[in-house]
Amino acid sequence: MQKNPVSLFLTLGSPLGEAGVKANLYDADERNHSGGTDKFPKGIIKSWQNIAAYDDFISHDPSLKDDFRAMLKFNFVEEIEDQRIYNCWAFNGEANPHKFYGYLANPRTAGLIADWMD
Repeated sequence: MQKNPVSLFLTLGSPLGEAGVKANLYDADERNHSGGTDKFPKGIIKSWQNIAAYDDFISHDPSLKDDFRAMLKFNFVEEIEDQRIYNCWAFNGEANPHKFYGYLANPRTAGLIADWMD
């Protein structure tokens, strides 16, 4: 772990679990170097908290821990936690479960941010 890693990496409604997105990440094809670990950031993140809303049309795969478990296995990150929430954002009668404001207004997201700020 680096001397000053990012203490909280927070993803909200992330598409990183999608196969097509993962395949297009920088260094996604790195499989033969260093046991296939070259494609992961090493020791720059302490805690990765992923929050996905039910019915969010962008984060079809709400679990990132299983997709990035090699980062845990090789101690590139201390923890990856997935959480599900309800994003009740609506504007002019239209719901949008991917809307950033709805994620921020959720008590679970707000609590993570408040704990990080404390």
